[in-house]
Amino acid sequence: MLYHGFYVEFIPTVNIPREDKNGEVLFCRGYEIKIFSDKEMKNPIDGFYAAEGFEITAATLDEAKQFAKDVIDIEQKIYIADRDLTECQN
Repeated sequence: MLYHGFYVEFIPTVNIPREDKNGEVLFCRGYEIKIFSDKEMKNPIDGFYAAEGFEITAATLDEAKQFAKDVIDIEQKIYIADRDLTECQN
């Protein structure tokens, strides 16, 4: 997925650990999400997980895409600085 100039990869994942309100560790379905600065997806600038029942309500690609968009919207200035630094180093 391309969003605001960043390339995003979604990997379906199981056993994402999350702590519930009682302090118990639960293992959830969801997605590993990787953000890249380049089309070839060789320069990662961030990575995180979206777990069903925590960051996303259901373990669907649509939910994961919306979560990734929300994260990019919040972190965009940092991502741009990281991308610019990577480009200067190459």
